[in-house]
Amino acid sequence: MKIQCVAALKNLLAEAAPKLIDDGIKVKPVAGGGSADAFAALSSGTADMVLTLRPMSGEERAAYPEKTFQEFEIGKQAVALIIPEILWNNGIKALTREQVAGIYERQFTNWNQLGGPNRSIKFFNPEIGKGVWEMFASWVYGDPAKAAAGHFDSVEDSENAAASVQFNSGGLSAAYIRWANQKDVFALPIKDESGSLIVPNLENIASGKYPLSRSIYLAVAGKPLGLRRRVIDFFTGRGVREVLLHNDIIPAADLAPQSRGSAK
Repeated sequence: MKIQCVAALKNLLAEAAPKLIDDGIKVKPVAGGGSADAFAALSSGTADMVLTLRPMSGEERAAYPEKTFQEFEIGKQAVALIIPEILWNNGIKALTREQVAGIYERQFTNWNQLGGPNRSIKFFNPEIGKGVWEMFASWVYGDPAKAAAGHFDSVEDSENAAASVQFNSGGLSAAYIRWANQKDVFALPIKDESGSLIVPNLENIASGKYPLSRSIYLAVAGKPLGLRRRVIDFFTGRGVREVLLHNDIIPAADLAPQSRGSAK
């Protein structure tokens, strides 16, 4: 069975493939390109299943009217705006999208402009073009291509973003949510246009209310039977939970209401 994934999910597929093989499912993982490339491979039959960052569009489905496509959400990725404990304890409890844009465009350079202490804002930019930055820039600007060309220190991953923020009293960055421990690195709620706070918790991420999140899909053409059903059950069940978490994906099983009810 050939499973193709977008480039951003290549590590996920690489880690999941041996577990599938251990379960008796022989897979050939292929990574590269974007969601459109993956759906083209699925539609043409050169891939049996695909892992993508979005559902198929109406145009993509219409191009192959003789085929039926099904998508299964295997989890979500969520990015948080993160700050150090000292800022959290000194009045920075949430930011609006407009305030974040102002920071990114250097209209705001000191936290006292945003109700915080007299400390210079030190923004650590997620690596441009990668997952965290794409989600951040899409939220702030609607289209990453429209993002301002700010000159900031870059951090290569969420672990480094959290460490940089933790040890800088004016620090701010964006990172996958698990790197905010709410002890020395805090995830900020987002203040929406009505003034309401959207907390980055499981309930808001699951419902789609929290805007800095995206779903991860497994798509198939035709009826999901046999080996395809086993792969779907694998990715949507508990067996691959640790692999998903290691790749900063909150498993679908953790987002189910019964799981959220027991989550901290």
